[in-house]
Amino acid sequence: MKILFATDGLSPSLSAGRLLERIADPHRADVTTFSVFETVVRSTPDWPPIVLEDVERRAQWASETAEDAAQALLRGDFKAETLTANGDPSEEIVRAVERGGFGLTVMGAGRRGWLGNLLLGSVSLHVLHSSPSSVLIVHETEVRHGPARILLGADGSTGASLARQTLADFADPERCEVRVVAVAHEAPVFVSQMPGVIAPPSVAKDLEVTRALAERVERYAEEAVTHLRAAGFRTEGRVKDGHPAGQLLDEAERWNAELVVLGSRGLGSVGRALLGSVSDRIVRRAPATLVGRNSEVARA
Repeated sequence: MKILFATDGLSPSLSAGRLLERIADPHRADVTTFSVFETVVRSTPDWPPIVLEDVERRAQWASETAEDAAQALLRGDFKAETLTANGDPSEEIVRAVERGGFGLTVMGAGRRGWLGNLLLGSVSLHVLHSSPSSVLIVHETEVRHGPARILLGADGSTGASLARQTLADFADPERCEVRVVAVAHEAPVFVSQMPGVIAPPSVAKDLEVTRALAERVERYAEEAVTHLRAAGFRTEGRVKDGHPAGQLLDEAERWNAELVVLGSRGLGSVGRALLGSVSDRIVRRAPATLVGRNSEVARA
């Protein structure tokens, strides 16, 4: 798989690089380290564009940052090459994904540097909403031993299927164990189990719907487990009731997962820009999140 690792050399980017080294299969991950330098700060309604000085120094910094990230990957037996660009980091990262046909973008989500919160918005959030392919955003990683723990949300959507396939395409089954969680969003219906008590038609209908939902959610989990086991991963599945974001975050915390994998339901640029979705909430709170997205970007 072709992977774009966008880095500014700061702590969250270093964490993203460490997680990539920890879970990716060096034989199947074809990584390009990418850094962007700016020479113009964009204007706002109240301020004109600001032209930055020391262009050569900024270009050299970007080149060294990309090279340092590539060297770290090369020491881990990965294939890695470097790429730099001049412009707005948000736009340049998405442009690089589109031009290079990358199936996954890996980046940090810090609050400093160009991957952090900027005047016009967060670069990582912009890439998450605008990239045509899957995105892995990392807040922090810990030094751990043993297999990496990955939590995968299964909801039957195209995005979730793509997220699962993306994980299978680049992750090393020998280094990872995956827990699949499928969540039934609607609350279950309870009826009396006393002998001779017959549920009213409305309750019986709700109960039938609830049972159908439970069966469907179980199929989502079973399908994901079967797919990942066929790819060689150690995998188990669970079904939970409640709000998907809350249940996934709760399970990730209790299991001490290093990465949460799920789909995005964003539909085009407008849908992706809407905040408050399950994926947005998890990206903000989980240590690392891989959001799968349906696209025609080639996976090599």
